[in-house]
Amino acid sequence: MLSILDIVLYMMNLPVSNSHRQDTLSSIKTASLIGRSDEGRSMWVALPTDPLMESLEPMFKGVHRLLIPKFDIGEAGTEETKHGVPSLYRVVTQTDVARFLLRVCDPAALSRTIRDAGLGVAPVAACSDLATTRDVLADMAAHATSAVPVIDSKGTLVGTLSVADLGWKLAEDGEETDLHPLVSLVEELETISVADFLANLKGRAAAVTCRPHDSVGEVLRLCVVQRVHRVWVCDEAGAPFGVVSLTDLIRHLVEREREATLEGGQL
Repeated sequence: MLSILDIVLYMMNLPVSNSHRQDTLSSIKTASLIGRSDEGRSMWVALPTDPLMESLEPMFKGVHRLLIPKFDIGEAGTEETKHGVPSLYRVVTQTDVARFLLRVCDPAALSRTIRDAGLGVAPVAACSDLATTRDVLADMAAHATSAVPVIDSKGTLVGTLSVADLGWKLAEDGEETDLHPLVSLVEELETISVADFLANLKGRAAAVTCRPHDSVGEVLRLCVVQRVHRVWVCDEAGAPFGVVSLTDLIRHLVEREREATLEGGQL
C-alpha cells in the first residue's frame, strides 16, 4: 500500500530544489516508494467468507484497514473464490469494526472504565509545538507511529499531528500554487513549526481526549464520532500521559467477547 507519508518522506530526502522534486515526481515509479513507512509495508486481505474473528487479527496489531475482494459470480451461482479474479475490492476499516462493536458488545464490557480495562497506561512521546514539522514526521516514521500529541511549553496538550493531516493539507492547498501540491507541501514542511502547520489547517478539530474514569464505550464512541484512531488520556492539567487507540479498544473488546463465549456467555 502506498501511504502519503511514503511519498513525503521520499520527497524530503531529495536535494533541496523544487525543480528537481518536480521532475522526480514525473519520473519516479510508484513501486519504488512503497514501504518507506511502516503502514506502507503490507496490505492485508480477507475473503468475504472468512470468519470475522479471524479477519480481525491484523487489526489487533495496528492494521487500520482490510481489503475485501469481490469475486465475479460463476454460472452455478457461487462465488469463485478459489480461481476467480476479483472484480473489485471493498475496504473494511477499524472505524467500521468499532461501529459494529458498539452495537453488539456486552454492555458490561463497554461500561468498564479504561483504567479498569488496563488501557491508556503506556507512556506517550509528545512533540513540542515549536518543533519543525519535518523533523517530527521523520521521527514518527522511524518509530512507526501515525500520530503524536503536541504540547506547549507548559506540557499542556494543544493538538495532534497525524499522517492524515498531510492529506488534508494537500486537498486544501492544491490549487494555490504553480508547483505540484506535493512539492509545495514538502517545501513548507522543511521550515514550518508544528503549531503553525496545524493552525494553517482549515477546520482542524481540537485534539480528542479522555480521562481514566471514562468508559470503554465512551472512548470507542469518541473515535467513531470524531473520526480519529486514538484518544489521548490527559490529567486534570491537560497534560497527556497515555493514549487509547482503536487497536487497543478492538483488541480488548474482542478478547472480552472470546472469554464470555468460552464461559457460555453472549457474543
